[in-house]
Amino acid sequence: GVVPLNSARSIKTNDELALIRQACAVADVALSKVRDAVKPGVTENELFSILTAVNIRYGGERIDAKLLSAGGNTNPWLQRDASDRIVRPGDLVAMDTDMAGPLGYMADVSRTYLCGDSKPNEEQMESYKLAYDYLQKCIPLFTVGTSFQEIARKAPVVPDIYKANRYDCIAHGVGMSDEWPSIAFTDFSLSGFGNYPGELQENMVLSTEASFGREGGREQVKLEEQ
Repeated sequence: GVVPLNSARSIKTNDELALIRQACAVADVALSKVRDAVKPGVTENELFSILTAVNIRYGGERIDAKLLSAGGNTNPWLQRDASDRIVRPGDLVAMDTDMAGPLGYMADVSRTYLCGDSKPNEEQMESYKLAYDYLQKCIPLFTVGTSFQEIARKAPVVPDIYKANRYDCIAHGVGMSDEWPSIAFTDFSLSGFGNYPGELQENMVLSTEASFGREGGREQVKLEEQ
């Protein structure tokens, strides 16, 4: 019974799509405010509080996790939540909104910004370029009728030095939380069963993930598009 229910939930009504677009608009404002506040001396918690405050101000419900970190806290991703760590000049600041907006519908996008006026170093530049290019190559794969297995096969190969710290899926459904489907890499699946034999249908909403930090490296670039 679980799979049919999840499958039905993955197809959004027009009202749900309107609420999701509204949530994403709130997230755009929140991320813009955070970007403007990224300055040497600010803490991760102060930046995260901006995400929360903007969401609440515009009628949002909650943020599901404190996924905002800076500098060495970014790599590996998902290991450290926002804390009282001070952001230093030259640090990357990465964030994942996980934002339940008005009436509980999600905006799940990620951005990474550079603190200060210095130029990014070589590690930062390479990670950002790889993450950005990865998303730009994945997004065109998301068309009606494309199977989850085909997306996994056609997704760009993550270089070996970045593979250990990549995100745990290529993409996942979005609605009132992270939802079905979850599209796994061809060489890894949290379930152990690979990709479900389904395909993209009209009015599905998904977020595609890019998380690039070298194994043993200092920082991670986290980007995600819904």
